[in-house]
Amino acid sequence: MTEDITPASDDLEIYISYERLNARDLGQYLTGLSFIANKIADDYFIRFNNPEYEGKELPTLEIESVDTGNSIKMKLKEGWKPSTKVEDGDFVIYVPKMLGVPLLVAASLVTAAIAYQEWEKNAIEINIDKIELQLKQHELNKVLGSDVDKHEDFRTSVANYIDNKIPEIKPVLLDTVKSIVGNPDIKQFKVNNIEIKVTLSK
Repeated sequence: MTEDITPASDDLEIYISYERLNARDLGQYLTGLSFIANKIADDYFIRFNNPEYEGKELPTLEIESVDTGNSIKMKLKEGWKPSTKVEDGDFVIYVPKMLGVPLLVAASLVTAAIAYQEWEKNAIEINIDKIELQLKQHELNKVLGSDVDKHEDFRTSVANYIDNKIPEIKPVLLDTVKSIVGNPDIKQFKVNNIEIKVTLSK
């Protein structure tokens, strides 16, 4: 039995159905995703001077919830530490709008999974339109749009962004995808309700 996830617009949701789940493997996935999120946030703040985020701490990937059984479902959100300031005698808390980092992490992981499985001659049909539409509602979408050829599709835009702007995440993405696809104990792995691995029952 599989479980459908309907992700909230700002979240990265991971669903893993497994025979057994090694803590080391799960730790590797979470460490990889955190590294990717940090590099995406770094790249945004290096390339775009947005006064709304000035002086703010970089966003991080935070675990919002974890549900377990014979599967595990994790919801990861964009985390900020709000900044405070006193203006005209009033104590003001600033919370900038979400960039969309979890969605770009999801898009990167799905894009890498497609490329890896095509290279392995195991082409899979994956529709990432939902992530594309969600990401377009966020500030971070401009990191893809700044240097994009108007004729590129979303998947190509994500791949080019990784190759040209944050190439250091490529080996981490590849290692994460290889570990997921090659793990015989994982029956199903979904990213925002998009299957990147499914093992058919015999």
